Amino acid sequence: MLKTNELVSMLTKYNNAYRSGNPIVSDEYYDLLVEELRASDPSNPYLHKVEEESDIKRRKIEHPEPMLSMEKAYSVEEIRSFVGRIENVIRKTFDQEMSEVYFKITPKLDGLAGRDDGETLSTRGNGDFGFDITDAFEKGVVAFGGRGKGTGEIVMNQKYFDENLYDQFSHPRNVVVGAVMSDVVNPVTQDALNENAIVFVPYSELKEYVRVDAKTLLKQFTSIASQIREHCVYPTDGVVIEAIHKDPAWNAMLHKELGSTSHHNRWQIAFKTKGEIAETTVEEIIWQVGRTGKITPVLRVFPVNVSGATVSRVTAHNAGLLKEMRCGINSRIALIRSGEVIPKIEYVVSESDNGINGPTVCPECGEATRDDGLFVICDNQQCPAKIHAKLNHFFKVIGIDLFGPKTIEKLISAGQDTIIKILFMDKEDFIQVGFTEKQAENLKRELIKITREPIQDFVLLASFGIEGLGHGDSKRLLQFHKIKDIFDITYEQIVAIHGFSHKTATKILNNLPDYKATYQTLNDGFFVRIKPTKKENHTTVVGKLFEKKVVFTGMLSRPRREFQALVEKHGGVSQSIVGKTTDYLVVGENIGNAKITKAVNLGVKVINEQEFLELIA
Repeated sequence: MLKTNELVSMLTKYNNAYRSGNPIVSDEYYDLLVEELRASDPSNPYLHKVEEESDIKRRKIEHPEPMLSMEKAYSVEEIRSFVGRIENVIRKTFDQEMSEVYFKITPKLDGLAGRDDGETLSTRGNGDFGFDITDAFEKGVVAFGGRGKGTGEIVMNQKYFDENLYDQFSHPRNVVVGAVMSDVVNPVTQDALNENAIVFVPYSELKEYVRVDAKTLLKQFTSIASQIREHCVYPTDGVVIEAIHKDPAWNAMLHKELGSTSHHNRWQIAFKTKGEIAETTVEEIIWQVGRTGKITPVLRVFPVNVSGATVSRVTAHNAGLLKEMRCGINSRIALIRSGEVIPKIEYVVSESDNGINGPTVCPECGEATRDDGLFVICDNQQCPAKIHAKLNHFFKVIGIDLFGPKTIEKLISAGQDTIIKILFMDKEDFIQVGFTEKQAENLKRELIKITREPIQDFVLLASFGIEGLGHGDSKRLLQFHKIKDIFDITYEQIVAIHGFSHKTATKILNNLPDYKATYQTLNDGFFVRIKPTKKENHTTVVGKLFEKKVVFTGMLSRPRREFQALVEKHGGVSQSIVGKTTDYLVVGENIGNAKITKAVNLGVKVINEQEFLELIA
């Protein structure tokens, strides 16, 4: 089996070729390698980021806001769950019915994503930065609906491809990428450009769409999706469903309330055709230790072909899931592989008779483990697997080449087991560890190279591998606090920021202070510049509402969401129904006595709108 660094190297090579319009392996083989990487290293950053275009010697463009991917769904049940989340927000937060929301369904175009601001057309890149491809319009790419329409997709007319190019290219997307990225366009692609067959289609200009209510969406979804794809003249790989409030004034608030992850917006979802299901048998459970000490199971299964890829390993996520599914050695399981998603356990055909328990001792260091009901965890801070995983995570997130698993293993064996120790090594230090002179020169060159490049503060914070602080949460935290102050942040300051729960704040504070000295050393003597995250227009305040639960009822002078935002801003929690945990019931006009009586009986303090505003002043 290939090592992790070898897999990433191959995947990067194949991805660069694919995105350059010249694929050198099949999609099935690429997917197989992705699955192998996920089985051996499920937390590898390659698996959790937008697959970047290769560095194509074009000007980098920073997007005004991240170009996110989309959450994927493969069944109507998943769409039903998506609708349920929307309904929950509409009823509890906005105090409205689902009749106020409709769902817009559009084709999911299968091309090259980009953004056109009227002056520059750029690729999606890694989501934060793209490449300048404005010259695509000079080559003949048509701007559908005109310039400056925002994000969209560069696609090829499917009929033109079928009639002229199907025997020369495996997919219309390959023609598109070649036309956009190549300095010299080949004759057949130039013909397509001359025929206006390659078009930049802004998502806002998509004409093939349907707007329906929730009931119609769920009842007629399959036929609606098929109809939309059939009428689209461009290649598609599914449909996109977007929740929209009927009142434009409320739509922005709806999207803001639903929010986004660092990967996708929660107010839209992409539906793709469900893949093939295949059955196989579990032959072995392999336990792997991650950087936070969580020990995750990987199932080695009898090799089986699923949607064109041979699968022999499947990530099982955690010990709790195995227990719940009663999945162990000799279990017969059904796997599903949908679109580009890795295989997962769809269901257990025959449960295991063997005991399904995680390891009582760490498979790497031999120390006793603990079971929190979901994960088996190794708490030994000196566990070599945890040290290796943390260092590996740091170098991957920062983007320092050559420091792969084998190099890190060699460094740890020689006592170079911290970020600071490694980053400040000289050429002679690497030679003393056992690297050749040439290897030592290359390693030191990489360290010097990264010192000369500015780095985003949230990337640096995420590189430490602190539980609860990935890219998205690190960025959110640094929108309110400078990185130099982060390591002394309080619990109250964290939970005062919308999106951070009490549980997450506790996790962060358990490890964050340990990296203060590391940050100070990197800031003072390593990185030439640490770029700050753009600040939010407002600041968080920890006031009298810290950990207080507040319910609003009746007719208020402002939209209820604005009052709820004030509660969150001051460290409180908005509730929709009065209960035993409620601290304040804020009443507006036209309120019945029943709610007030219930609040009084439960010991909840009843105040009016003016008293609430005075409370947080």
